[in-house]
Amino acid sequence: LDYRDANLRINVLSQLPELIADAANEEQLLDRITNVLLQGVPQAEVVAVVSTTSPKDPVAVKHWDSRHELEDSFKPSETLIRQAIGSQETVLHVWSDRSGSGSHYTIQQHADWSYVCPLKGTACRGQAVYVSGKVGRIGATLTTELLHDDLKFTQLVTSTYANVIELESLQRRQAALRTFFS
Repeated sequence: LDYRDANLRINVLSQLPELIADAANEEQLLDRITNVLLQGVPQAEVVAVVSTTSPKDPVAVKHWDSRHELEDSFKPSETLIRQAIGSQETVLHVWSDRSGSGSHYTIQQHADWSYVCPLKGTACRGQAVYVSGKVGRIGATLTTELLHDDLKFTQLVTSTYANVIELESLQRRQAALRTFFS
């Protein structure tokens, strides 16, 4: 299958190493990652980095950004997040899908679809990237096939982000062990 919007996505990805290297702290890195995802996923309205420590604990939103100002606060689907983090697989749900089956995910006021990409690695355990958006045209129908390119792009960005976090964690551990070993 052809990869739609390849030039746009490659251009956005080419900025990623510089954005990561110039981030002074975790908050700045999270802000840059969410902005890269908003640039690379044109239909996305909201991108968030979320976390939960256990299935019983509430989901915390570490950082989020929106393409437009929201009328009320951002509330992601906790069921969708828990399923993705629990299975360590990306989970996609389209609310505007007319398949007739009932949804067991929280319907978002400003979203027709959402997906969650879990961050892999021990340093990112319990964390995921949540992306949601709307269908571009009024009356248009959205199928999951149309979101596959966005999923691939998001998985690449989240994998890069998770690897950076994992590397920083390993560097901290190595620095702590230097006092014991020559």
